[in-house]
Amino acid sequence: MLFVLALYIVDILNRLMRSPASPSQRDQFDPLIGYALARPALSEQDIVLVSAHEAGHALVFAALGQAHLPSTFRVQVRYRMNEEGSLGAVSAHFVDGNLLQERVFVEWFMMVLLAG
Repeated sequence: MLFVLALYIVDILNRLMRSPASPSQRDQFDPLIGYALARPALSEQDIVLVSAHEAGHALVFAALGQAHLPSTFRVQVRYRMNEEGSLGAVSAHFVDGNLLQERVFVEWFMMVLLAG
């Protein structure tokens, strides 16, 4: 929740910087925008929390079984927020284009997304 609020504040600050406001109004926000856009490195505690979150996704993903896991299965924990605001990800690319047509797979995939 706090992360979403931070992204919302950054968006507001970005809009203010692009608005036709006077330079003096924009200047008062420069330090805040600079910090928000610098994407500082995560603390050790942040990395542990992001890792636990991504592990939740990965465990449910792995419940599909090793025989069904694609070779492209990856778990990422970033040391800095990326441009999209992501701190980590669990991903895989399935080569069989028909998987999403199977109800069992769709239900399992929803569980993966909710597991974090």
